[in-house]
Amino acid sequence: MTMQLSGLRRRVSASAARACTLLGLGLVLAACGGPSPQTEALLGTVARGSDEQVLALMYGTEQLRPESSAIGLSLLRELRVPGESGALEYVTERSEGRLRMVIVQAPWLKGTPHGTHRPLLLMHDGSNERIIGTVLPFNELMPLLGMNIAQEALPLSAWYIETHGAL
Repeated sequence: MTMQLSGLRRRVSASAARACTLLGLGLVLAACGGPSPQTEALLGTVARGSDEQVLALMYGTEQLRPESSAIGLSLLRELRVPGESGALEYVTERSEGRLRMVIVQAPWLKGTPHGTHRPLLLMHDGSNERIIGTVLPFNELMPLLGMNIAQEALPLSAWYIETHGAL
């Protein structure tokens, strides 16, 4: 079953959907099998935000040349909702150290070589999370991130490939 709240769809079981409905939709979404409010806001910006808003969510863009930031931005643009209707669907997530991988489904990508599921690799940066890549950290960020982050990302990348069978 899919619930839609605030422009982001979440897949939840029928029993979880009933519980969420009974409890009221304003409660903590994680209890209903969905993303945290911070993750929901981040995904909403990726889905409907301007280039400038998405760049603000990406780690290190202030330290990179504009053409280097453009590569990561172009990968995230495919997650923008085309037109006025539709939404990213939150699927699942997994954490490893300072990193978290959030899997979303973008139904408008049906029929593309990599399917409709896409990963977002996030890193805690102070009190915020910043996007550092998709399956792996963006190559342009590696000098800023260091090898420890790349090593933390490998189990998440392997999990994504194992569970979704795509790069």
